[in-house]
Amino acid sequence: APVVTLQTPQTFYDTETVTLSATATDADGHSMNYSWVGATDYGYELTGETSLELSFGPASATGSPYVFQFTATDELGKQTSTFVQVNIIHNTAPVANAGDDQTVAPGASVTLTGSGSDTTDNHALTKYEWTVPAGITLTGGTDVNSAELQFAAPAVSSLTTYTFSLVVTDEFGAVSVADEVSVTVNPAPTAVATGPSEVWSGATGVTLDGTGSSDPD
Repeated sequence: APVVTLQTPQTFYDTETVTLSATATDADGHSMNYSWVGATDYGYELTGETSLELSFGPASATGSPYVFQFTATDELGKQTSTFVQVNIIHNTAPVANAGDDQTVAPGASVTLTGSGSDTTDNHALTKYEWTVPAGITLTGGTDVNSAELQFAAPAVSSLTTYTFSLVVTDEFGAVSVADEVSVTVNPAPTAVATGPSEVWSGATGVTLDGTGSSDPD
């Protein structure tokens, strides 16, 4: 009969795909067929039910543990089966931090430094993903998957606020809630002074009028 090996129990997070791998050998060199069967219908689509590797999920921690039977059958009908218990634990999502709001002048160089933390599970962060508003062109080799964004504040005719959002993902696929940061571009006021272009030396009562100046804000 075939000899099968399958580690049990196995533990996965509820944010990752469950992958179970078995080995099977036959001392007589007979070819073998394989099958995986759940102890019940867990409601997940199974991939590889007739191979050495079974995958499904991500699976809910609520239904844990899950039990599967792996069977190897040789060409003479001799079978060997073994069971594996799959434990699923909850993966707490990390927390994203898109940084502090900023107010800048048109043309100013702006840097947004994103970060994230996973203080519950202490998992590494493997992905940053920014949502960038229309009208912003990234510079400095940065892109929406960089921790840091760089861009030049666009020219605007009135006070304009651009809102960015950041999500981070940990090494086991848990995704944070989006954190937002605002960059407000504040155009400079326009100075307009009117009055005589020249006066005689010693003239008095010269009037300069700045009431035509304006601030788009």
